[in-house]
Amino acid sequence: MTLRPPVAKFHNRCFVVVSVMILGCGKLVPARGDVTDPVGYTTLEAVPGEQRVLPLGLYRMDGIRVPVSAVSGNVISLAWAVSEENVSRLGSCFLQVREGLREGVSMRVAAISGASLTTRFDPMGMIQAGDMLEVISERTVGGIMSRATQAEINWGTDPENSDLIGIWNPQLQETTTLFAKEGVGWVDAEDAAAGDRSATVVPHPCPLLYTRRGDEILSFLVVGAVPMPSRQRYFRVWTGRNFLSMGVNPLEGSVADYFQSAGVFDIQSGRSAPASDVIRIHDWQSGVSPFFYRASSSGSGFEWREIGQSGPASAYPVELFEALEFHRRGVSKFVRFEGFTIPTSLGPAASTPLARSSAPAGVEGAELIDVKSRDSGIRVEWYSEPGVAYRVQWSAASYRGWEDWSPTVTAEGERCWVDCERRPGGLIRIIEETES
Repeated sequence: MTLRPPVAKFHNRCFVVVSVMILGCGKLVPARGDVTDPVGYTTLEAVPGEQRVLPLGLYRMDGIRVPVSAVSGNVISLAWAVSEENVSRLGSCFLQVREGLREGVSMRVAAISGASLTTRFDPMGMIQAGDMLEVISERTVGGIMSRATQAEINWGTDPENSDLIGIWNPQLQETTTLFAKEGVGWVDAEDAAAGDRSATVVPHPCPLLYTRRGDEILSFLVVGAVPMPSRQRYFRVWTGRNFLSMGVNPLEGSVADYFQSAGVFDIQSGRSAPASDVIRIHDWQSGVSPFFYRASSSGSGFEWREIGQSGPASAYPVELFEALEFHRRGVSKFVRFEGFTIPTSLGPAASTPLARSSAPAGVEGAELIDVKSRDSGIRVEWYSEPGVAYRVQWSAASYRGWEDWSPTVTAEGERCWVDCERRPGGLIRIIEETES
């Protein structure tokens, strides 16, 4: 049972779509044929009068894959050169180890030049020769809010009467705050004279700290790739306060599920909260959890406890699409967060892999372009071939099976769309109808 307080129901609502896909003149081509990141979407909410921590755990789908040939300090030698075109297209970016000993580790990239990649900080031995990396663009404030005309963002004259976006820097332990200045854009609250700062990067894996003005809930429809693998993830945490977008897990778990014994990547435990790492969970829908710490016992066991309470808290639920506030007591290090096994199919009744292109063996698929919120529901758009019939299918984020989300649609051109009924976040694919 979820113990968090519900969101008040009297607020009005409006929508803004945040797409973390690259929409260009050509198809989104995966870096290699066996990419299995499914396309997902979810709705996040900013509630009036509150600061909500909104996770951005769905990745952009413009990544490139390249193997590692050698590592020296924070300089990584790649098996082949990255083209200048790709370097320019990626811009500010981060890497994730997709295959290797530390599969699931991610860290920010400082520069790419030819076959050399430099990380922003010491990778601490987390990357090795032979690893397969994926390099993915980071988001900017302007990119996230690029469709703000579809919502009533509260544009004002100063930070007191405008919507605010906070970006937390864990290394410096400080927040950059931008406010929505009417007629200008997103402006630094400490330096309004600098003008529009929409190009400000939201560094991976930072969520958005959104403060909502007015009396309407602002809903964000976020679309992007569900990052794989999910068996584990490694994030660097700095001494002090950290915010992490935890991404998507196919099954809800608990606090204890996320943090299992991981040796040198384990969190710090102690007899009391001041001697331990402390966490709390930010749920976009129902607010924030109490603070928890993992108490060490006289033996070799551990027990999660809520600060100020004596009973165990290990079963406190961790749901989909959440953000984690992590207070690190010890030195900066990588911490391992347990994931959940994502199947390559949906069980015996639906042996269809979860893939971006939705093209499993025996089923022809189409490339998804975008997902948008409309008054009529959710609009799904994809690349098509004239005269070919398609269906949009949907699956809950818990991967319980695909079901038809639209009637059959016959394409008249190279792009096709259909309006589907509004549903909560999940996974999407488009399949071609085949003659039986």
